[in-house]
Amino acid sequence: RGRGPVVQRAERRPLLRLVTAFGSDPRMLEHAETMLRPLIDHDLATDGDLIEVLRAYLAHPGNRTKAAAASHLSRSVFYQRIALIEDLLGFDLDDGETIGALHAAVLARPVRR
Repeated sequence: RGRGPVVQRAERRPLLRLVTAFGSDPRMLEHAETMLRPLIDHDLATDGDLIEVLRAYLAHPGNRTKAAAASHLSRSVFYQRIALIEDLLGFDLDDGETIGALHAAVLARPVRR
């Protein structure tokens, strides 16, 4: 824990396996671009971290405390960023279908370092 890279087995992450299988398909890339464009634009304009905050939110469904910790943000700042993400996307992050579509889109994008 907390030491070096984390290795995850694809068979334990079926959505990652699916996205990886279709990762080079232009439709998958278009899906990611369409879903995330408002966040990408915001992050580029402000040197922001909304994509990474969303990634943490999706990695810890139902546990915003863990998601905030994974984002290295206080819970209050994390909640503000989640509200901004919802506003920019025009989506309710409590909707399961929206979460699934966003999770696929985020998995299709490389992690920013």
